[in-house]
Amino acid sequence: MNWFKENAAAIQALSSVAGLLVAGVLAWLTARYVRLTRDIATSSLEQVKDIREAARVIQQQNARALESLALRMRVALGKLNSDAPKHKELRAFSLLTEQDIADLQALARRVNDRVIISASEAAGALRAIHGMLQTAKNINEGTGWIPTDQEARSWKTAIETAHRTLQEVETVCHQVAT
Repeated sequence: MNWFKENAAAIQALSSVAGLLVAGVLAWLTARYVRLTRDIATSSLEQVKDIREAARVIQQQNARALESLALRMRVALGKLNSDAPKHKELRAFSLLTEQDIADLQALARRVNDRVIISASEAAGALRAIHGMLQTAKNINEGTGWIPTDQEARSWKTAIETAHRTLQEVETVCHQVAT
């Protein structure tokens, strides 16, 4: 016990030095931790930026594909009589399939909400047109088919709606793609 009394000042000095060393090590570890945390945060932000850029590029690609499909469909529909369905013309027409309509809707879901609305409206009109095409193809050409007034009105409305909404799809897709 005497030894502690005689060396109390030295022991106190050594414990102060040890405390200072521990504080220095803790400060160094904290600085490393702060640097590491900053690096992780920077890396995470870069990843988010890269993911957003990749999503934007994919959205633009889908917009270009949808714009092209809508234009192809609109041009194809332009070959049909817009006033009334003509039996022979409809039987020969093969430029609109159910898969085209499904592709239109699937691509629209990958672009944006505005396109989804226009594409959904277009799909309804295109399905009406496609149904009329199938009706005409199922009736023998020799028998002939004359559409009713209601069918003619539905045809005209469907053609007009399809043209208008496909044009809307093209316009929005062009804006997204550029």
